[in-house]
Amino acid sequence: MFVAFRLKPGRDDDLISFINNTGEGDRSYHIREKLRQGLFMEAAPLPAFKIKPKQAKEQAPEVLDLEKNLEEWF
Repeated sequence: MFVAFRLKPGRDDDLISFINNTGEGDRSYHIREKLRQGLFMEAAPLPAFKIKPKQAKEQAPEVLDLEKNLEEWF
């Protein structure tokens, strides 16, 4: 199977650098390995937390503003 894709300068500079710095004979191998690592890697669960009303009063103003903005977005 042959797969082709385009990388765009400015958006994919990190990938372009990776490919340019990989030896020509090793590119395919390294790209396949990175795909496998990304696809089959188990994501660690993120901790869930809530701020209780009493704790919210003690929080810094920027934290309260962030919380208010998040509530408006969702």
